[in-house]
Amino acid sequence: MDLIAVDIDGTLASNRDQMDKYLTGFLLQLDSSLPFFFARNRRFFKAIRNATVNVEIADRVREIAADTGAEVVVITGRDGTYMKELNQFIARAGLEPKHVFAKPGNDGSNSPAWKDSVIESLIADGNRIIHAFEDTDHEVYLRRGIPVTWVAPIRDYIGEWHYESIDIDPVAWAAEQREKEAARERQKRRLAEGVLAHQKAEAKERQANVAA
Repeated sequence: MDLIAVDIDGTLASNRDQMDKYLTGFLLQLDSSLPFFFARNRRFFKAIRNATVNVEIADRVREIAADTGAEVVVITGRDGTYMKELNQFIARAGLEPKHVFAKPGNDGSNSPAWKDSVIESLIADGNRIIHAFEDTDHEVYLRRGIPVTWVAPIRDYIGEWHYESIDIDPVAWAAEQREKEAARERQKRRLAEGVLAHQKAEAKERQANVAA
């Protein structure tokens, strides 16, 4: 089965404002204790009910699904304990996903690793992800050769969030990554050659001083 993978926070949901308020905002500066940590996370996960839908992304998902016959699957690293609130938001976005995968609350793995395990499971079951919509974890899909619409958050000068969607071809991305790695290796070699040249110069100077 062909699938379209869709992330929630920062992708289908334009909710960077909620992230700021509950996860990185002023309240966190006031109290970073463990009880407050759980309380603010709970408020964030429940707040998805009122999050703004990224209409552009929702429309693109429906368009690709209509053109290809692919089913939609939601793959999100948010806490699956709050599925009621999450499903309310997905319905409000106008999507009817085949599956909704949310990370179990007791799963200690990071979001990219967990999403990769879900993708692996879907592929093992004979599915094919033909496109993904993501923000921060887009490389999880690109490494598997899956085309991605990356939703890039942009903050303007008055502090409001805007979201720009950028289509990334996995072949071009992989070539860019290889070039970046080659550039890093060249820099390492130059640094190593520079250190070696310096060491040789110092050794030569010491020999000259001994001879004198």
